[in-house]
Amino acid sequence: MEPERLTPSEAALMVELCRYHAQILYISQDGLYGPPHIPESEVVPAGTVLFDHFVSSAELLASVLIESGFAQSGGMGSGTCKLLMSSDQFRFPESDVFPRQNVSHLGSAFYGVFNMYKDSERLGHPTTLKRIFDLLSATGLTEERYGCVEWCEKALDWASRPRHLAKWLRPDDEYLWNIDTLDCYLEEAKLLWQIDT
Repeated sequence: MEPERLTPSEAALMVELCRYHAQILYISQDGLYGPPHIPESEVVPAGTVLFDHFVSSAELLASVLIESGFAQSGGMGSGTCKLLMSSDQFRFPESDVFPRQNVSHLGSAFYGVFNMYKDSERLGHPTTLKRIFDLLSATGLTEERYGCVEWCEKALDWASRPRHLAKWLRPDDEYLWNIDTLDCYLEEAKLLWQIDT
């Protein structure tokens, strides 16, 4: 079967999600429940070895980076992935065909944001998180209904795709963050990254 292709706005969101995942894995190098390893900026340098062996949600983030071509696996059973480029250089080719990319990969990347927060309450850099929030509307993941911005069916579908990792979760059971409270996650990210508000 021909894979579903990403639209330009979906590709932009995928790149931001990958940057976000690299940040989460970087700050969680001492374990999801240990003290966060905070870098000096939102950029994760090329060659950084990211560990993904804490829990299945971290493994998902690492696999998204590897499948996108931004990292390589450390080998069978190593539980690591290594960034091939710095996170600010993440790009897809300028074409309508994205190597190995389809909507299911984007669904996994989207799902990973919420699943990782559920597991560890860790957040990526607030600037990256804000860019992701700004892209939600462009990709059709949010829509306005009766004067309120809400998740659309597409978002619910994307958040439920990796069912093998979370069969017990149902996205309609408050799994996705409340749209009206996205600003509070930005504030929480600023505190985690020790950024003055």
